[in-house]
Amino acid sequence: MILKWLQDTYHCEVVTFTADIGQGEELAPARAKAKKMGVKEIFIDDLREEFVRDFVFPMFRANAIYEANTCSAPRSRGR
Repeated sequence: MILKWLQDTYHCEVVTFTADIGQGEELAPARAKAKKMGVKEIFIDDLREEFVRDFVFPMFRANAIYEANTCSAPRSRGR
């Protein structure tokens, strides 16, 4: 992992940043792993609103295609 390599190679203190864009349950393990590896500071910012506003909504407005499906199509349909 890059954190350990930075610590070992450059003997530096490592600071991490994680953007919460809705991954939920993945944040706590990421914080625990960083603490275990001796990370000096851990920053986790809630960027869900910005992510949806700046990326998801424009994707819908552009009628984007993902995996051969229109992203604005209702997701309640069975596949």
